[in-house]
Amino acid sequence: YFSLFLLAGVSIAISLALTTSCRKSPDPIVGKNVSDQDPAIETVAHVTSPRLISLSPAITEILCMIGLDPHLVGRTPACDFPNEVSSVPFVMDEKGNLSLETVSALKPDFILMPDQLAASPLHTELSKRKLNHIGIRRDSLDDIYQSVFSIGDRYNAESVASDWLAGMDELTSGLRSECAEAIAAAGGISPGILIVLGRIPANGTQPARLIVAGRNCFQQGILETLGARNVITSSVPYETVSMAQVTELAPAIVLEIVPASLSADRQSALLLSWARYGSCPAVATGKVTILAETYALRPGPRIGLLFRDV
Repeated sequence: YFSLFLLAGVSIAISLALTTSCRKSPDPIVGKNVSDQDPAIETVAHVTSPRLISLSPAITEILCMIGLDPHLVGRTPACDFPNEVSSVPFVMDEKGNLSLETVSALKPDFILMPDQLAASPLHTELSKRKLNHIGIRRDSLDDIYQSVFSIGDRYNAESVASDWLAGMDELTSGLRSECAEAIAAAGGISPGILIVLGRIPANGTQPARLIVAGRNCFQQGILETLGARNVITSSVPYETVSMAQVTELAPAIVLEIVPASLSADRQSALLLSWARYGSCPAVATGKVTILAETYALRPGPRIGLLFRDV
């Protein structure tokens, strides 16, 4: 299920070799509109009633949160929230294969997608069809905040985006104070937390491993905001560790995030699997939690719920 998280819940199985891009601006919207690059394409940056396609559940949630759901004309099967999008047609199949023909037929003014896709060969394919597309960064907590503001600013919903940001600031300030009091009561020692995002089964001589949140990801930003300490110090966003390494890291709290679709029996089995590692402080004190919520895997406007969970 970690593959869902890597694409923020989007199972996009396009066989394209992704390339990397960099940009000095903190604005998470990367790449230019095709119309900015090709003078033969009509500029549509100021369309008052834009037709939008989203290739990410998190982006879809942002669009709906700021009131742009009436403008959404295409989505992915993973874009399942809020309920208002249920009637919006899919532009890819259940296996994640994007249909460029369907996209073209919907005549979108803009296609919004994760920045990795906007910097991939898909950019060339969309450009050939003269389809405007925008890549949006959502890797870090700051990226999420910036993406909400930038999308709101682009589509004349600045006030709604600003209200959401103000609400997040109030929420995180209150939670940070609560956590500071709890840390002070515990002797001023910030608890070490391990956030688990997936499991890799044992394979031959390879032991089972956990996929965990490292640095440079939005989960790390949540921990930092709350004054908690990530026991993973690797500079990469996501790391794999063995259970033996977890025991050595000695987290005081373990939060294992799984898809909401995971059955209750499977969730119970995951929780029970931790019992054999009683030397891990989180296991010994009963502070291992299985969180089966879709929002916990999406870098979108419902991150306030994940803040509360952590």
